Parts: sequence; C-alpha cells; structure tokens
Amino acid sequence: DFYKRILEICMDKELDKFLKKNKIIFSLYNHKATNTVAESLKNEEINKIPGTRCKTLFLKDNFGRFYLVGLEGTKRLDIRYLEMKLGVKNLSFASHEELNEQIQIAPGNVSLLSAIRNQKVIVIADSGLESKEKIGFHPSNNTMTCVFNIKEFIKYFNALKNEKHLISL
Repeated sequence: DFYKRILEICMDKELDKFLKKNKIIFSLYNHKATNTVAESLKNEEINKIPGTRCKTLFLKDNFGRFYLVGLEGTKRLDIRYLEMKLGVKNLSFASHEELNEQIQIAPGNVSLLSAIRNQKVIVIADSGLESKEKIGFHPSNNTMTCVFNIKEFIKYFNALKNEKHLISL
C-alpha cells in the first residue's frame, strides 16, 4: 500500500537492500523522533508498536576497537562485566565524531542495524533477547522502528560479516 511504500523510501537504502538480499522479514513503523528510550516510553504512538523495545550503545575500547551493543531498552549495561567477558579494558562511549566516522550515524540514531555500515565494528547482542517473541530497533533513523520476530533477527545477526557475540548482559 501507499503508506508502506513511503516508509520504505525513507528507510536507509543500504539496510533495506541488506534485509531484502538476506530475505529477512520485518515490520516498519513510523513515529515521532526520539533520541532515548526514556523519551520513547513517554510516546503513546511508540508504545503501540509491538515487541520489546531495544537500545544500542556505541562503545570503544583501549585498543581503539568499536562496538555496537544491543540490549533491551530498559536494561542497564554493566560495562565492567562486558569488559571482563570481552577481555578488554576502558570500554567507554565513543564520541559523536567517532560515531559519524565509523558508521555515519548521528547520536540518537544508533542501532544494531547500523552494523552493515562498517564490518570492522564488533556487534554484541544480549542473549536475553532470544527469549523475546518480537524485538524492535531503529533502522538507523530515530523516526522509525523495525520490528523483527526473534527468528528473523537471528537471521540478520548471522548474516552480518562483522565479528559478533551473543552475551548475557
């Protein structure tokens, strides 16, 4: 239908191509821009979107490697625990400049779906997401949400060429 086609046009072309190439099924929802999970929790339009809302953090380590870390939106990441699991030190948030340089995304638009933009970025997904029926991530655009049933998300995760880890966070 016309509305769905307009949403597809607005979606990141590279991501759309990747999802189609890998036959990954998803639902796309348009909504008012939100930069944080806290903002999205106050938005009735977003609260009607099915599935578990997820967030993604863009981190870097002491070796200069970058990470996209995806987890349930309301969950707090224990960075020290993640450092221990990865065998790295000094995980911290990457700068806005590094975010733009590495995955060409503005703050507020970070998503595990951005991993296709740079195969050198390490992708971490919380293994707890596997217990969810449906999960949603921004498609590198904070005015939309892509909802995947978990089997389709695992297809996406496995299709990535990046180094990737499923870790209980």
